[in-house]
Amino acid sequence: MEKRKKFFIPEAKDLNEAEEVLEAVVKHTGLVIPSPRIYSVDYKHNGKPMRVAVGEPAPADYKAVGPVVCILGKHPLFGACTLDRGVARGGPIYIGAGDIFSMEYFDDDQDITHS
Repeated sequence: MEKRKKFFIPEAKDLNEAEEVLEAVVKHTGLVIPSPRIYSVDYKHNGKPMRVAVGEPAPADYKAVGPVVCILGKHPLFGACTLDRGVARGGPIYIGAGDIFSMEYFDDDQDITHS
């Protein structure tokens, strides 16, 4: 089994800076920090399977700048945030809970598969 990633924010030099960035994005978007923290989400958008993961580029359909910085929210609405989608400006890439196939969490938390 693949070892899970420890929580991180791309380009943050340490955990303190990562937490500061996360708090700023929460303030900008109005979304909450999920517990447990989300590493990736597999979902459908316009009938097409998609995946967002922290540290990886957002799907090309969104024309987002930079990697996914964080994934915030709680049922029924989540948001994947990139530099121009939720971090520095604009709204995040919104993902409705009903469109989610699975989520992977940071550390040793369990995956949840939605039916």
